[in-house]
Amino acid sequence: MIRVGFVGWRGMVGSVLMQRMQEENDFKEFDSTFFSTSQTGSAA
Repeated sequence: MIRVGFVGWRGMVGSVLMQRMQEENDFKEFDSTFFSTSQTGSAA
């Protein structure tokens, strides 16, 4: 399975993208990991 990482997804644009991807069941096509740029230096 393809692995995809999303970085800095918590803003307005990222939130809308995540909502649309959930509605379209896009996440079933790959294994996703989410990273926040607001926690720089923290463990992932």
